[in-house]
Amino acid sequence: MSRTDTLVEHTRLEHLAKQHYEYLHALENVFCFYIGQEEPEKAELFLRRYTDTDPDAAQRPFILFKTGQIMEQKHEYAEAENAYRLACSKPTDDPALLYFVRNNLGFSLNMLGRFAEAEPYLKEATRLDPLRSNAFKNLGLCYQGMGRLEDAARQFIRATKANAADIRSLELLGEMAKTHPDLFITNPSLTQECRACRALVTLAKEFRKDTEGKDLTWDALHKETESAYEEGKYDRAADLARKALDAAGKETGPNSLEAAVSLGLLGVSCYFQGQYAEAGRCLTRALAIGETLFGPDHPVLITHLHNLAACRGKTGRHAEAEHLFIRALAIREKRLGPDHPAVADDLERTALFYQNQGQDEQAEQRFTRALAIKEHVFGPDHPDLLAILIRLAVIHSNKGRLDKALPLICRALAIKEKALGPDHPEVKSILKTIAAMYVSRGHYTEAEPMYRRTLATKEKHLGPNHPDLAGDLYQLANLYDEQGRWAEATPLFQRALAIQEKEHGPSHPEVAKSLNALAAMFNYQGLHAEAEQLCIRSLAIREKVHVPDHPVVARSLIVLATIRTALGKYADAELLFLRAQAIIGKDTSSSRSYLGWCLQDLAELYRVQGQFPKAEHYHTLALLITEKTFGPDHPNVAYNLVGIAGLYADQGRHDEAEPLYHRALAIREKSLGPDSPLVAICLDNIADLYRKTGRKKEAVKLKQRSAAIRAKRK
Repeated sequence: MSRTDTLVEHTRLEHLAKQHYEYLHALENVFCFYIGQEEPEKAELFLRRYTDTDPDAAQRPFILFKTGQIMEQKHEYAEAENAYRLACSKPTDDPALLYFVRNNLGFSLNMLGRFAEAEPYLKEATRLDPLRSNAFKNLGLCYQGMGRLEDAARQFIRATKANAADIRSLELLGEMAKTHPDLFITNPSLTQECRACRALVTLAKEFRKDTEGKDLTWDALHKETESAYEEGKYDRAADLARKALDAAGKETGPNSLEAAVSLGLLGVSCYFQGQYAEAGRCLTRALAIGETLFGPDHPVLITHLHNLAACRGKTGRHAEAEHLFIRALAIREKRLGPDHPAVADDLERTALFYQNQGQDEQAEQRFTRALAIKEHVFGPDHPDLLAILIRLAVIHSNKGRLDKALPLICRALAIKEKALGPDHPEVKSILKTIAAMYVSRGHYTEAEPMYRRTLATKEKHLGPNHPDLAGDLYQLANLYDEQGRWAEATPLFQRALAIQEKEHGPSHPEVAKSLNALAAMFNYQGLHAEAEQLCIRSLAIREKVHVPDHPVVARSLIVLATIRTALGKYADAELLFLRAQAIIGKDTSSSRSYLGWCLQDLAELYRVQGQFPKAEHYHTLALLITEKTFGPDHPNVAYNLVGIAGLYADQGRHDEAEPLYHRALAIREKSLGPDSPLVAICLDNIADLYRKTGRKKEAVKLKQRSAAIRAKRK
């Protein structure tokens, strides 16, 4: 390709990328608009189109938050809870999003009657932003549900003081006074606080009445804006912020502090509606006014810097976002010194930005420094250390440094268990994170007790058929699948499927996921016809729910192709494999592990047809991909080694096959233990090779050992 052709290609690719981004941006504007209009069905339709176009987006905290809002508006609070919990587990550098996710999760848990679980999230929301009223109100409802009436009353009072224009908390206080008059009789201070709240609300109402039909002052419009923003009504908040900005221009001038405050609120209101261009303009102007009024290094600029950085990150202007985060950190350090906890918060926020950009080294440095500051200020076991410990552990785990990751994540687990008890959902979430770290390195035996513990706890508290159990059953079953324990995995997948079908109906994506896994189990156990029917159903659901070239469609295609290979339907199988390979090749964001899996099974298809050169090509390629993805000693590599060794053995290339079989056996014995069913398969393979090469005594010994392993499993 000539230099000119290369430039043309680059220009066209850039144009396509720009069109792709603009399409996604338009979809985001639409679903945010419908959420603001409280039309959840329309919002859900466009959100699904968004995530179908960009599958990775479904796991981003902002999209998870919007998913939760849609489910909340549909009164599907269990689904909202799931989305908000996932959002809580994802890193974000957006302080407003941190607040709203926790507040809304607490609200959803309240609506489900799970008040004890809601409490820590709502308390965290009030800590993140004590100037907002909604989390105080929701915390009051939480305490009311727990029977802690005095605590509830005090939270309603705090909510009313934070925003007297919102009368809901005062109304809740009035209801409490009617139903529990003794509470106020025995607590004179509560009665006095309630009177003060009534006076504040009366003043707000009188002011609103006096100003009806008149041009409102900036102060009044600003309070209305804050109230709308607090309630998540971002379109109304933006309209009010524009009016407040006009009022500020008339009262104090277009470059006043009041104008900067309104621009800041307008910017974040637009941000939450996906209107990033307008948000960026408003926040840039707010920052410029602040710089003129206070100078370039004043702490009042920090919030504007953070919000503008988040906006720049959304629009792909990462270098600008980085500069803004670094500048905010420098201002904080200059004012408070390098070891202040607020500096640690800014370091953490900057680290999250780097982590989201895949710059793990930069993120690790800042997380490490933030952790040291907080350990010094709060001590080694304070809850404020949790997020940093977990994120640092994830970075180390992703780099394959399990020896560094585990001590950090186990510290986080101990802190959570001490604060919330061993059966709290957040404790179970950390346990599953630890288990996932073990699984990622192929340490399945270490992961198993953690998955079993989380499942047992949920079964104890929720019963055997609760919808929340489906995910835990699937994870444990998947772990057994990885170890070749298919007979143990099958009933767990079946339980998960039954729960999901009852909860979601027969055509839900989670149903398709379990159907696909169950089809693979049946196939491994020789039930090929039953497996084919399950997989056809899984594929039909996924093709209907997603676009035809969605990555999850490829996973059903691979399983169906493997089943068709076992049934001797070789032409069909090849077409399915090639279609799956094409889909995975397009999806640069997906794990390369699926490509390795697809090529491995495609190689097996060619092997059973005697097309040995093709089989060797794909086996070799699959091994290279799997080793690069997981490392040379991962159990997944053993599958590739066994496949290549089998190919060599079929061709009589026993000298080449034998070391590969032995390497696969060593990997499986080390990672799965000496009694794994997959170890037994390796022993049988080597025994067959020994028999073919005249080593019958050695072959008999290996066969006896494999038979003993199978006998233990019965």
